[in-house]
Amino acid sequence: MPETRLTFAEMPELMTPQQVESLLQISSSTFFRWAKAGQLPGAIKIGDSWRVVRDQLKDHFDQAAHTPNQPEGTGTMSIAQKCSDTLQNYMHKNNIEYLKAPEAGAILEELGILQDSKTRPGKPLRDHLRVGGIRGQEQPGGRSSTWYIRRID
Repeated sequence: MPETRLTFAEMPELMTPQQVESLLQISSSTFFRWAKAGQLPGAIKIGDSWRVVRDQLKDHFDQAAHTPNQPEGTGTMSIAQKCSDTLQNYMHKNNIEYLKAPEAGAILEELGILQDSKTRPGKPLRDHLRVGGIRGQEQPGGRSSTWYIRRID
């Protein structure tokens, strides 16, 4: 059974390192390395504790998800919805039960919906998967395993 993850909307305004690690599927060492280097949007230090401002982190993903193929002002949810609809329609039309994330990413890029990263293939789709943005998404092996998108009937 795939693990259930919370989405941005379900997170508190100030998130703990553990909540961010779960949301983004990163290790504790990655969280602290990014936070200390100033590479984690919304990360603030309160005394000896780190917290992340949810809306600042979400805004970062909204901006990162913007592609040249999308109208100005579209955010993560509208792109994620379009990705979800496209993948679900594709699987229904072709009678496919599951797509691996790399296959799904290639389909979305070919259709001009989500431009892939030239330096980090698959990253734009993984960003949506990490925040629970794609319907039917699963990661049965847990963190660091392959993502799948399951057809929803």
